[in-house]
Amino acid sequence: MSGSISAQQSEGGLLICVQGRFNCEMHLPFRATYEGKLSHKQEIVVDLAATEYIDSAALGMLLHLREQANTHESSVHLIHVPPDVRHILEASHFQRLFKISS
Repeated sequence: MSGSISAQQSEGGLLICVQGRFNCEMHLPFRATYEGKLSHKQEIVVDLAATEYIDSAALGMLLHLREQANTHESSVHLIHVPPDVRHILEASHFQRLFKISS
């Protein structure tokens, strides 16, 4: 079973929530949450509190989001990261690229 993605935009930024399995099946829904919605110098927050699993495709999606954010001089912050997901992110050295918090 796959997961789901939701997004909420505010004046200060964009909040993306990932629930369930964050994998290759989430590629199009994840991109749809931010494509055409990014603006200059906003904070993009990805809430992973309800994320049960993350695979290499999801890592690639996060990297693409970061690239898009950089073109707008925006930042990406990963929040509420569960221990199992954090382990995968840190094994991939994502703490060097993203602000990550539990």
